[in-house]
Amino acid sequence: MKIVTKNGASVLSFKTDFKEVLDENFAAICDAIANKGKVIKELVNLFEKEDNSLDTIIQTMTNSTGEDAAMDSLSKELGLSQMTAQYLLDMSLENLTTLNAKEVKKMLDDYKVNIGKLVI
Repeated sequence: MKIVTKNGASVLSFKTDFKEVLDENFAAICDAIANKGKVIKELVNLFEKEDNSLDTIIQTMTNSTGEDAAMDSLSKELGLSQMTAQYLLDMSLENLTTLNAKEVKKMLDDYKVNIGKLVI
């Protein structure tokens, strides 16, 4: 472990810090990447299946009383996983209203390209 002194205080070098964080959190990072892929694929399938998906998503969310009810409604009415429902609920209204089939497919394509860069 390389120690770098900065302004009189000992701190780990950035490279060492990053490696330690990556080593400690590797499984969680992999899970997060895989989960993002699952969410994007699920949204692609929804948009391919239903032309007015965005309207249905927004209407379902606004007609629900609270976040739990919205998650349950998105899951039951649209067949979305809890993870995808939470992803939609976490989006800002501005980002949600610009979501469409073309944009979701682009997200999936970008995701695949970035995953390809990670594979050695």
